[in-house]
Amino acid sequence: MCHFLSINNAVVARNMKISIAAVLLLTLTACVTEHGAVTDLSVSMMALNQGQPFVSEEFAERIALLVIEEKYPKDVFSVSGSARIVDKGDTWSVTFDSALTNAADKSALPLVGGKLVPKHLTISIRKVNAEIMAIT
Repeated sequence: MCHFLSINNAVVARNMKISIAAVLLLTLTACVTEHGAVTDLSVSMMALNQGQPFVSEEFAERIALLVIEEKYPKDVFSVSGSARIVDKGDTWSVTFDSALTNAADKSALPLVGGKLVPKHLTISIRKVNAEIMAIT
């Protein structure tokens, strides 16, 4: 009977260690953000986020430019000037003005060449993994 109890205690101790390790692993590999989404990061991405976010301010600007070039034809949106970049905590908010619109036009979506075009585009980029959160 004594032998059975020592084996049973060893099994319980081992199961507790496994449970604690699982909780720690989930805690260390998940990132809960203000957007309510949970993003699982690989070990390499966790390492790349040590000390500073994976996406720097400059990297965010380059990503936003790539998104605009890939998703918006030049007759719908063409970048004018530098980006305005705002640190929003877990994301970068990168805004570009359009070269196609007139600053004096007060319309949110002016008509240019028979098309409604945005005056500004803002790309929200998650810092930990470069996820595009929103385009507004």
